[in-house]
Amino acid sequence: DVCSSDLSILIGLMICAVCWAAVGFHLSAERDRTLNAAITEATRLSQLLEANTAGLIKGIDRTLLLMRLAYEENPENFNFHLWADRAIAAGDVTTEVGLIDAKGLLQRRTDYKGPPIDLSDREHFKFQASSRVDQPFISKPIVLRSSGQTQIQVSRRLRKANGDFDGIIVASINPNHIVEFYKSLNLPRNDNVILRGLDGDI
Repeated sequence: DVCSSDLSILIGLMICAVCWAAVGFHLSAERDRTLNAAITEATRLSQLLEANTAGLIKGIDRTLLLMRLAYEENPENFNFHLWADRAIAAGDVTTEVGLIDAKGLLQRRTDYKGPPIDLSDREHFKFQASSRVDQPFISKPIVLRSSGQTQIQVSRRLRKANGDFDGIIVASINPNHIVEFYKSLNLPRNDNVILRGLDGDI
């Protein structure tokens, strides 16, 4: 009887252990499914945002290339304000366009009628002035000296007929427009979207 009782207890404990193992396995499998679903959704959203950001920059850059073409064909008669209006109309986030000469002086800017401003120390100007590669440059958000607003600068170098550096043309993006777009995604609470440059800076 004692052995039978001990055997019953042992069998009962084994059944409990098996039950708890089954529950643990089920919970672990459910956790893995939930985690995998979250990773899949985050990857999908990340790819969507990457495509959206790339499309935004490419659209602005296409406009800058058209402006540059018009400028380089006839620098003396380049209709800056006409092209600036077109650039702003082309994108929802482009707020201003500027023209900086080879010395780094801001010569023209949308809605700015003041004297030239020295921008030769700006990162986007220094990059375009020294780079041997013809490519757009995207700055970190900076405070504009012409307006005091915080903007992201997308720039292209201007070239003389012989290929020498002749200044840059710049389109400004209001970073708040990008933030508002991220907010419109209605992400779950505590989720964040981070836009990071190739240099690793946020």
